[in-house]
Amino acid sequence: MIEVKNAGYTYEGAARPALSDISLTVRRGEMLAVVGHNGSGKSTLAKLLNGLLLPQSGDVLVDGMNTKEERLILKIRQRVGMVFQNPDNQLVTTVVEEDVAFGPESIGVPPPDIRKRVDAALAMVNMQKYADRAPHMLSGGQKQRVAIAGMLAMQPEVLVMDEATAMLDPEGGADILEIMRRLNRTEGITVVMITQQMEEAALCDRMVVLFQGTLLADDAPRKIFRDEAMLVCAGLNVPAMVRLRNALNSKGAALLKEPINVEELASAIAARAKARHTQ
Repeated sequence: MIEVKNAGYTYEGAARPALSDISLTVRRGEMLAVVGHNGSGKSTLAKLLNGLLLPQSGDVLVDGMNTKEERLILKIRQRVGMVFQNPDNQLVTTVVEEDVAFGPESIGVPPPDIRKRVDAALAMVNMQKYADRAPHMLSGGQKQRVAIAGMLAMQPEVLVMDEATAMLDPEGGADILEIMRRLNRTEGITVVMITQQMEEAALCDRMVVLFQGTLLADDAPRKIFRDEAMLVCAGLNVPAMVRLRNALNSKGAALLKEPINVEELASAIAARAKARHTQ
């Protein structure tokens, strides 16, 4: 799907590279978390994935197309859509449905097809009843849904979420995460989540850890969370549920299957309690 090959990037005047010799693959249909502390290079990597930035060394290939080839950049950005931290930066009109239609119109999609795309995209994020509203009158979470709908109307194969929940309250953030999971599971859209939140990473199939522009780890979240020392070195923490699990196990709980989220931990505790009751 997307191949990053020995990619490097240094901002003008920076003391060190933002990214140095990064190689990884984004697999079709997966949810991938890219995590790291501030300055780790994760947002720079996000911008490399659809050609907003071009690697100064190495290459980024999207379905075999090199982002350095200017003639291919429109096709690449149609395949890889981005949603940023602040939705206000992506809302460009005064009516929600017009905002969602803006992308398809700009690439010459016929009007009847635009209507279908807009209706389908708004339905995917549960914003149909807000189609004729002014974006500036919406809540932060609703604005982010509209921004996502605008990307979905372009019918991308990949959605890159660059800390898209960072400015939202917990309820709004959880809502956006649930939409991402549903788009991935039911619509088959590949999702790349750029985040500092380990609870968000725990929802993903795979997790990449960046530190000062280098790649520290690339594996399933469950496996990476075992190496707490590495995460602390990178300025990160394991999720709260993993810390609670470890604390319970240190007291003799002997929970099985390494639960990493609330649902798994509750299930593991219930299973352990049932097992003790039947002994």
